[in-house]
Amino acid sequence: LSNTELTQMATLSWFNLDYRAAAMPQQLQAFVGLRRAGVRQLSPLVGVLMLSCLVGIVSCIVCDMQLYYVNGAATGNINSYRVNMGNVPWYSLQGWLAQSKPPDFVAIIGVAVGSGITLLLTFLRGRIVGFPLSPAAYVISTTFANELFWFDLFLAWLFKSAFLRYGGMKFYRATLPFFLGLILGDFVTGAAWSLFGALSGLTLFRTFPN
Repeated sequence: LSNTELTQMATLSWFNLDYRAAAMPQQLQAFVGLRRAGVRQLSPLVGVLMLSCLVGIVSCIVCDMQLYYVNGAATGNINSYRVNMGNVPWYSLQGWLAQSKPPDFVAIIGVAVGSGITLLLTFLRGRIVGFPLSPAAYVISTTFANELFWFDLFLAWLFKSAFLRYGGMKFYRATLPFFLGLILGDFVTGAAWSLFGALSGLTLFRTFPN
C-alpha cells in the first residue's frame, strides 16, 4: 500500500479500533420489541433513538472533559489508555511508514480459516437441532473480556442446559424473566452506584471493569 492509502486507513480506525459499546444491537432490539408488542408505527422510535444518540454523545464529551480537567488527564486518577488511545492510529501509521512489511499471509490464512469455521458452525446449528457449538461463542472466545465473564457464561450454559434437559422448553421459558431480571438488576445497581458516587464525590464500588 502507498503512504496515502496507509494514512487513509489510519483515519478510519476511529470506528474500528475497539468494540465495547455498539449501539446497533440495542437499537434493533428496540424495534423487535415494538413489533412483537403489535406496534406498527415505528417512526416515533426513530426520533427517540436519534435524540438519545445526540444526548449520549454530548453527555459523554462533557463527562470526559470534567474527568480529565478536574482529576488530571496525566495523573494516576485517570486510566492512561483512555487518554492515549487517540494516538494509537498514528503510532501504527508511524510504524507502517517507517518500516513497510509484505502482506502477512499467515494472518490472511487465519482469517479465512476462522471465517470458514464460523460459517460451518452457523450451517450446522441451523440444520441440527440441539447442536452444542455456537458460532457466536467461537467468535468471542478470543476476546480479552472472557477473562472477566467466563464464569458468568459458564453458569448461564449450565443452568440453560439443566433446565432444557430436565424441565423442558416450557420450564425454561418460565424461568427466563427471573434471569433477565438478574441481568437487568446487575446493570441498574451498577449504574445507580456510579451515579451516586459521581453526585456525592465519594469513591464507591467499581462495578463495571475496564
